[in-house]
Order: sequence, then structure tokens, then C-alpha cells
Amino acid sequence: MFFLNEQPLSYESPSTHSQSEIQGPTLPKAVPPKRKKHRFNEEQINVLEQFFVRDHIPSAVQRVEIAHLLCCPPERVGNWFQNRCGYP
Repeated sequence: MFFLNEQPLSYESPSTHSQSEIQGPTLPKAVPPKRKKHRFNEEQINVLEQFFVRDHIPSAVQRVEIAHLLCCPPERVGNWFQNRCGYP
């Protein structure tokens, strides 16, 4: 029985609580350091352009050989070819 001035008891389900209230405070996520942009010098670009004339999409082995020749990681060579194919 409820009296006129009383409010009925309410039940809060667990879903009404926010996730942070249940788990407690969260720590900020670690942000990885920004990768330094690799810039090819003029001589390296000339070598890359010569390979590009022969083959627009070099194989993985060719990318490693070119990278060895240019003293840079093969990933950068692959990125250069991808970017170069996008521009006329």
C-alpha cells in the first residue's frame, strides 16, 4: 500500500549504469609514436623512375633489390611505386 506522499520504490537495472561506473576509471591509451616521413633524394628518385619505366609494379624480390640499392626499407620502395602509379 502506498501513502499519498510516498513514491514507489524503483529498481535500477544494471544496464542503466554506464560502463565506466561498473569497471572503474580507465587509463589513457598509449599513442604510438608518429612514423617519420621518408624522403628520397634526387638520385634515388632517378633510380626509382628508371625502374618504373621498365615495370610499373615490381615483384617483392625486385622491391628488396631496389631497396638494397637505395639503402632504404622495401616498404618505402613499395609505397613509392603505389603513389607513383596514382600520378601520371
